[in-house]
Amino acid sequence: MEIFTDIERLILEKTERYYEWIARDKDGELYIYEKKPSRNEVKGLFGTEVGKVDIFNRCVSDVLFKNVTWENSPIQYRNSELLTPKEREYLKLVFKPFASDIMYVQKVQLNNIEYIRAITYSSVMLFPNFKKGTMYKGMKPETKYTLKELGIKYNE
Repeated sequence: MEIFTDIERLILEKTERYYEWIARDKDGELYIYEKKPSRNEVKGLFGTEVGKVDIFNRCVSDVLFKNVTWENSPIQYRNSELLTPKEREYLKLVFKPFASDIMYVQKVQLNNIEYIRAITYSSVMLFPNFKKGTMYKGMKPETKYTLKELGIKYNE
């Protein structure tokens, strides 16, 4: 049995890309999380308030996501690994001097080639072309990704 209906998958797809887990507490409340939450059997809750978002009001969570239960939670609905560790490290090093100016990063696809571009407030950074489907496989073409969504973080 598929756990999510088509409409539920669409709702989850429209959430911020860095959320990847969904869980229902014992009291029926539904939450999404950045990181896999831990189960607290005593309180009937899932742990870590960090990265926890209640995007579903009680009405929605009573009607939708009925297959997400306390017993089968947490459920990973998205894999946030858009980049391999090597890709992430490379982009992190290249973007470091410009990190605060980067609005978004995209993978661009033209016929059998692809390339990465970063859009800043004042310019466009273009990266070398590569054969379609060989690099940055987790990124969808033409989708705008923030550095956070790509897992690129700098110490503030």
